[in-house]
Amino acid sequence: MGAGTGHAVSPHDRRFADDVESGRLAPADFDHRAHLRLAYVHRVAGDVAAAHGAVRAAIRGFLDAHGVDPGKYHETVTRAWVGAVGVFMDRCPPAASFEEFIAASPALLDPAIMTTHYSPERLWSDEARAGFVAPDRDPIPGTVPLDLPERLETERLVLRLWSPEDAPALHEALGESVDHLYPWIPWATGRAPDPAQAARLLEGWLAQRTRGENVIYAILRRDGGLVGGVGAYARVGPGALELGYWLRASAAGQGYATEATGCLADAASALPGVQRLEIHTDAANGASRRVAEKLGFHLSGAEGPRGGVVYVRARNPEESRNAPPRPGVG
Repeated sequence: MGAGTGHAVSPHDRRFADDVESGRLAPADFDHRAHLRLAYVHRVAGDVAAAHGAVRAAIRGFLDAHGVDPGKYHETVTRAWVGAVGVFMDRCPPAASFEEFIAASPALLDPAIMTTHYSPERLWSDEARAGFVAPDRDPIPGTVPLDLPERLETERLVLRLWSPEDAPALHEALGESVDHLYPWIPWATGRAPDPAQAARLLEGWLAQRTRGENVIYAILRRDGGLVGGVGAYARVGPGALELGYWLRASAAGQGYATEATGCLADAASALPGVQRLEIHTDAANGASRRVAEKLGFHLSGAEGPRGGVVYVRARNPEESRNAPPRPGVG
């Protein structure tokens, strides 16, 4: 197993990747399925960014080995399918080989699913071939990095990416907030975490950013005191981001959650391809529901994947009433 995915490669998969990289594989044999297999092998071995780079280098080397015009390489197609493979890897049970993985993910074998995300004009443009371009339809989770800034500011607060040095402050904030957070926050526990547990939680948030999956910020007062956290999560389907937030017990009731989440909502709404923002919360969590309502989110008729209620704010007001996402990679 590798890169925290739970999936593994077989000896045949390793030999296949070696054949691609050495040029032993015949050009006629490098078809769409082979492209997926190469993406799978490298996504098992590394995170999203590493897999992009490894697949790019392998394909370019393959073209060079066979004397093919390097201009045939297509950056957007490569990155899009690496991202798509990663999405399906997250969805299905751990596989011991590519064959086992693709048997559980047959939709990937249809190249047409990419038209859910790209118009033909954009995907086959010279610009898309030369460098990665974002989808002009629905985004693919894991392909387009959440290009949010490292730091955002409001009148009273600073939102910045977490760093390993924040572990002691996080430990202190969680220690005072057990009863405050435990009923509502999925990762909260019924007892104060020890320093090592707080550090591991922080490491997980940092890893999500590295993988290009989610962007999670520390919320600090301008004097530097830690207030809580807020994040944007690419886990609610194409064209959408979920926003989540928490405050330490001593910071509750001062409007910090609304101020911080509103700032992040504005930044996330400006990202290319983001059509809808969602806030998922427990139906009984009145404080969290008031934050969503103050920020102009509308209660939808949907139930969240973890239960509870879903609030939506969309570019198209009609979507705020729970328009379902279109089928595709996400």
